[in-house]
Amino acid sequence: MRKEGSVIPSNWQPSAEEIQYGLDLGWTWLDIKDMADDMRIWALSNAHREIARKADWHQTFLGWMRREAKKARLTRPHEKSYAELADELRRSK
Repeated sequence: MRKEGSVIPSNWQPSAEEIQYGLDLGWTWLDIKDMADDMRIWALSNAHREIARKADWHQTFLGWMRREAKKARLTRPHEKSYAELADELRRSK
């Protein structure tokens, strides 16, 4: 049986855990805020459709950030993420 999904709350904001996950992917706080706004706008504008009803908005946002990170790496393969640069800096010390 399929679990019933819910519409995203209109005041939804990313949690501290989600923000940290995004930072670990190499996003900045502004990137994460923009993606959260984009996801909320998309979800609210499609609230009447089944696709915008999710059983777990936390996991949905983590997946959103991962997909965006993959797209960014494909469009800018020469640029290193914040996490990669931080690793290099740690190794160089």
